[in-house]
Amino acid sequence: MQKHTEERRKLTEFGKAVKVRMMDIGMRQNELAKRIGISESMLCGILYGERSATNWMHLICAELNMNAKRFEPNIAKKRCDTCKRGTA
Repeated sequence: MQKHTEERRKLTEFGKAVKVRMMDIGMRQNELAKRIGISESMLCGILYGERSATNWMHLICAELNMNAKRFEPNIAKKRCDTCKRGTA
């Protein structure tokens, strides 16, 4: 008989901070995804480190009023061509 061990996905530090902030302001994950223009599954992948956060971290932080520099110093300098928002 084989043992079946299921690995649980773990949130990244960025993912944990985003989840806490969303709870603080009463925002659901699907609402955040819609606001930044990605699918909920894409957002989930970012929060669990399965997808690169580089292109989306500044949008997520801006939407949640979080400091992007806390997670990646260089991300704050990037701007999104779609929304023209950046964090300073």
